[in-house]
Amino acid sequence: MFSAGFVHGCIEHLPKGSELKALKEIHRVLVPGGELIFSTPHDVPLYTFLDMARYVVTHRHYKIKDIQKLLENSGFNVKVIFTAGGLWTLSASLLYYLIIFPMKKLLRIDLPYALPLISHYDNEDYKIVTKHGYTIFAKAFAR
Repeated sequence: MFSAGFVHGCIEHLPKGSELKALKEIHRVLVPGGELIFSTPHDVPLYTFLDMARYVVTHRHYKIKDIQKLLENSGFNVKVIFTAGGLWTLSASLLYYLIIFPMKKLLRIDLPYALPLISHYDNEDYKIVTKHGYTIFAKAFAR
């Protein structure tokens, strides 16, 4: 039997309604006290509306209170939960889905997710905890 001590998980790509089951399975394979580092898109209307992945693939955004509840209901003790990221993160995402990704597919070349300058500011965005951040982050432990 395998028991993990650390798991990183994202749920926005799972079939809708399967999030609790998936988190319970993650909890099951973690050793007691094992750590879950969690991130998922935050349901801020502007970010949700402009998320191109939402229109192409299964990609959902969540409210922070819903993530807190999902984690607790699946057996986790949430130690930290916050949001970060902002307009630069949104800019990087839009640039990727509208320009870079199509170019990668058409030209069959490897391109970075974002231009270096946008990546720099995107990274800076993630250093700032904000109420309406682009991404929800949580650190939780298996009970």
